Amino acid sequence: MRQILLTMLVAAALLGPSASVRAQDERATEATPAPTPTPAPTPIPAAEIPDRAAMVVSLLRDAIASTDVAEGVQRITREFETEQEHLADLTEETMRRIEAGGPASIIEEAQNAWQRSGGRLDSWMNALKAHSTTIADEKKALDEERQLWELTLASADEIELPEALRQQLLDTVSSIADAEARVRANRDAVLTLQSAVAREKAAVEEMIAAQRDEIDRRRRGIIGLDSPPIWAVFRATGIEGAPSEQVASMWSQSAESIRTYVVERSDRILRQALFLMALLVAVLFLRRRAALWTQQDRSLQRTVDILDRPLAAAFIITVLSSEVFYPDAPRAWLDFVGLFLLLALLRLLPRMLPQSMRSGAYLLALLYFLHKIMDLAPEGNLVNRLALFAVSVTGAASCRWFYERLRGLGENISDSWAAAIVLGARVAVAAFSIAAIANVVGAVGLSIVIVEGVLSSIYAAILVWVAAVFLRALV
Repeated sequence: MRQILLTMLVAAALLGPSASVRAQDERATEATPAPTPTPAPTPIPAAEIPDRAAMVVSLLRDAIASTDVAEGVQRITREFETEQEHLADLTEETMRRIEAGGPASIIEEAQNAWQRSGGRLDSWMNALKAHSTTIADEKKALDEERQLWELTLASADEIELPEALRQQLLDTVSSIADAEARVRANRDAVLTLQSAVAREKAAVEEMIAAQRDEIDRRRRGIIGLDSPPIWAVFRATGIEGAPSEQVASMWSQSAESIRTYVVERSDRILRQALFLMALLVAVLFLRRRAALWTQQDRSLQRTVDILDRPLAAAFIITVLSSEVFYPDAPRAWLDFVGLFLLLALLRLLPRMLPQSMRSGAYLLALLYFLHKIMDLAPEGNLVNRLALFAVSVTGAASCRWFYERLRGLGENISDSWAAAIVLGARVAVAAFSIAAIANVVGAVGLSIVIVEGVLSSIYAAILVWVAAVFLRALV
């Protein structure tokens, strides 16, 4: 008896959970409602045919209007054809740069141009996708409407419709078919263009990936010789032609790049212009109060000097936010903005520097001018190599001059700041000297990295100093 009871308890323990799970599954199955079947379409009642026919006229008019994308498709087609020509030229230029060798930076500007082209293709793809979705929805609605009217026409004998209503049914079905044909033609035009843009986009992505791989490969070998020695460049005009031809081509390409960017990014430029105007108003407001500041604190004299040049001060602060407004701007546009930045600095720095160092503002202008020639010229050619050498030599001489002037100031600079500035000037002299030698022997990639790094540090230090002095007015 005890064994029988034990066997029954074990069986209950084993079967109990499975029975519970089975019961839960059955309850879940019972709780899930069955899908409601879609009712089959029925013919339109005879009394409603005249009113429904009038509604169909309005429906067709709206469907044709909403799917009439001819103007938008024509605009995208024109722009796409222009873009294809641009991409053909860009492909030729990119392949020439890859085959020519040289530092990685030779390819980076071309890669930025490819990315901007990819952005334009993406915007067209999104617009065409929206058109395709709208047309597909309208086509589906028209197809359902046509089937309903064809069903009603097929049942005309059963419900004994008069001849007038039969003719109205025929006319309505014909009108719907005509509208469907127009919608189908619009869809075909959109899908054809969308397919062409998608193929071009795939080619652009492939080219960007190839450039990225080439840039990574060249960066890994940055210490080595990547170009011929500078004296060898003098003996050949190269692909770009003689120096005068290179300069003319450089400025022509830069002007075209700036014009294209202004057209494509006019909204960003407008936002930064509004930001500049708002900041200018704030500076003018602070300027009215500045006269009293120096009477209370003589250390604010430099801030007052900045506020005496409100447009220059506002412009410098605005340029510091350029990355917010121009995250994908071409180098030519940034150089164009940088030219006005230089003019703004030349308005402020002579008033902020000690008398013995005011010539430094004009040395900065000379460095910037040479740097921009180096930037705008195709990298690795004669103009670029000469500008790079001039920047290196001028930079070393300027930093040496700055170092000597700092020693002359003596007690006018605190010990901690003096030590940091003197160290920075010595490092800059050494770096510029190394860059000049590297450029001469053919290590152009190394030379560019050093020059760009040192100049960026100098520009950033000056801008941050000016901005910090200006922001004291807000504290």
